[in-house]
Amino acid sequence: MIAQVAQDWIDFAEENYRVALRENRHIKYPAHNTVCFNAQQCVEKYLKAYLVQHEIPFPFKHELGTLCQLCASKEPAFLLISPIAVNLNRYAVEARYPGLQTTKEDALDAIKDMKDCRQFIRARLGLK
Repeated sequence: MIAQVAQDWIDFAEENYRVALRENRHIKYPAHNTVCFNAQQCVEKYLKAYLVQHEIPFPFKHELGTLCQLCASKEPAFLLISPIAVNLNRYAVEARYPGLQTTKEDALDAIKDMKDCRQFIRARLGLK
């Protein structure tokens, strides 16, 4: 059974998931930075849900590699998604400010990485 605090993280992750997918469908006004940011946030929050569920303390940082390492202390298979998750790190902060201009290809890659990580983590949380 999922603890309520973990469920809260999952609910926020799912919101980021839906926003990333919705924004990725815009043709006339694409928001690639928003897609990439929300993809990163989705994975970050799912990792934190896993950590909370397993009562593993974590720093409030956006570094997905660190969060994967912490998850791997409980389940080493998390090392398999670490390289995928780390691809999203640059979107945690940079995509919200001028300077990083993401492309359609960046957004598509971020969506794929998000979906792969989401599926992996949800399975380990016992979710469909």
